[in-house]
Amino acid sequence: MTGPGRRSAVAGFSLLLAAGLAVSGCGGGSSSTSATSACPAKTGKAVTASNPVAPSGKPAAGWTLPGADLANTRDVASTITSANVAKLGVAWTVPLHTSLSHTDGAYATTPVIVNGVVYVQDLQSNVMAISLATGQVLWTHTYNSPNGGPDGVNMVGGVVYGATNRAAFALDAQTGRLLWKLPVGGHQGHENDGQLTENAKPGSHAGLPAKFCLEPSIFGGIETQLASNGSTTFAAVNDLALPASRTGYTAGVAADLAAVEKAAGEMVAVNQDTGTVEWDTPIPSSPYGAATVTNDVVFTTTFDGDLYALDAGTGKILMKTPLSAGTNAPVAVDGDYVIAGAGFSLVPSQKRMIIAYKLGATGKLPDTVAS
Repeated sequence: MTGPGRRSAVAGFSLLLAAGLAVSGCGGGSSSTSATSACPAKTGKAVTASNPVAPSGKPAAGWTLPGADLANTRDVASTITSANVAKLGVAWTVPLHTSLSHTDGAYATTPVIVNGVVYVQDLQSNVMAISLATGQVLWTHTYNSPNGGPDGVNMVGGVVYGATNRAAFALDAQTGRLLWKLPVGGHQGHENDGQLTENAKPGSHAGLPAKFCLEPSIFGGIETQLASNGSTTFAAVNDLALPASRTGYTAGVAADLAAVEKAAGEMVAVNQDTGTVEWDTPIPSSPYGAATVTNDVVFTTTFDGDLYALDAGTGKILMKTPLSAGTNAPVAVDGDYVIAGAGFSLVPSQKRMIIAYKLGATGKLPDTVAS
């Protein structure tokens, strides 16, 4: 996780940023003031669907693209349903070796799965090809180039395309051999754009008070990809407010990160025809794992390290299982597999790894965030 002024790593391959402003009294705002007590987040009211809406979209056949299909719906056909999702077990794991000094974590991507091979990129820009059936690492192309994330690769026509923080590249999908690379300029995202209202003039503070609470703040709101089954859009929402002034956040990096760790969130389902909320399910930690839908199940992951499965029609939590570490990465679904990444060690003992869950698998993680 990055601090203010750096690019956020809490999103997946395509960053969808919903910025808004909630201004209220902060009751302080000095660096000694707790960000969570100074700025309590305004959460949505829990809503349970009484009349579930039937899906009308055409799900992708497999997770061959970062968003499942060209429309980026994150809706995929699989054998996983609300009736059997609780039977997901650990099939295999692959360790992530990024140093704990990498403050963005080790992994913040949605993999692609093509012809039985999982292609992933870590936050050192390193690319791996992993057998979906066995978890064997087929090849690794090492860059050791921290990029802050979110990142990820795509595979088309036998070529894996991706980027480091400084160059775009193409790799042979069979061997990982470099085909070409193209240097590109450095990038730094705008972290404080939420301080300006939609109609403000450049440089204007739009009449903001000297101190206020900004919600959603730098890591709050909708930070990750939506999912759609054709009738309903699913959004993972992070309820996080931070004390701010006209020139930036005021609590300090340590307090901001502590607030992120304590923040809660919600998964919200919105009717695409009417814009009404079908259901809204509170989640006790920020769901930086986006939304992924398959059949009647919606998946997400939370920053404190849990994989969630919710009923797409009602919002009921069907499954919650602990990962080996915290996470800020979405999942991919293919056949009877769910691929998740636990790449953020909230304490040094947590194990960073890619985890494959499969229906009927009986493997166990060496350690979990619940241990």
